Amino acid sequence: MIIKKSRNAEEIIIKLSGKLDAAAIPMLQRFLGDSIDTDHKKLVFDLSDVDAISSEGLHLLISVKDKMIDKKGILLRNVSKETIELFPNCNSKLKQF
Repeated sequence: MIIKKSRNAEEIIIKLSGKLDAAAIPMLQRFLGDSIDTDHKKLVFDLSDVDAISSEGLHLLISVKDKMIDKKGILLRNVSKETIELFPNCNSKLKQF
């Protein structure tokens, strides 16, 4: 997993590359620690270069969303159709983003 962060006035953009699976979660959690506590209104995950998302990865995104509830929340960008189809039972959770 490769993680890159950029920001503008409104958003922190987290670009992920590789697999968002159980092995990548601890690294992403450490990386996100200070990003969640900033004054930016929105946290954006760019998933255009994500090859796969495990159920653990999806759980992490949902838990980050819950932590951002006091702000404007999070947004998933560039989620592949294949990724969405992997989680047919979680489609309603994905739509919450």
